[in-house]
Amino acid sequence: MSIDLNNLDFSHVETARSFPILPAGRYAVEILSVKADGPCTKNGDEMWGFQLAVLDGPFTGRRVFDNLIFSEAGLPRLKLILKALGVDVSRPVRMAPDLILHRKCYVTLEIKAYNGTQQSKPRFDGYEPLVREIDQELDAAVEKDPENAPGAPGGVDDEEPPF
Repeated sequence: MSIDLNNLDFSHVETARSFPILPAGRYAVEILSVKADGPCTKNGDEMWGFQLAVLDGPFTGRRVFDNLIFSEAGLPRLKLILKALGVDVSRPVRMAPDLILHRKCYVTLEIKAYNGTQQSKPRFDGYEPLVREIDQELDAAVEKDPENAPGAPGGVDDEEPPF
């Protein structure tokens, strides 16, 4: 069925539902889309919008939106986000939307008022690598038994496969 833009009839269309905001907290997310051709900031700095999707838990699939601002003042946050997404920021980076598209990390959300409504927004410093728990588990294994920890010579990674 095509829609006739010259004669839109909304009599059979349900009213749009609004989704409740995501509660404040830490979520594993994936970058679903990046819009690099959007508007600039009021200071004229380039700004990219991106959409994150929650990966697990009761809010799986819900969306969060954020921006990357390319200004001197925005560089520390940009570096934090890129690092959390696994981008090597120890050398110059060629920014392109596909650099961050489909990468995953943790984001911490807080509730903020915006234009008279409450919204879930990523904290300014709320981005962390997704592998943090894995790193902590490996660190604990090394502390507990350094000789048999994953990655140690002769450790569990070096065992011969059972076939």
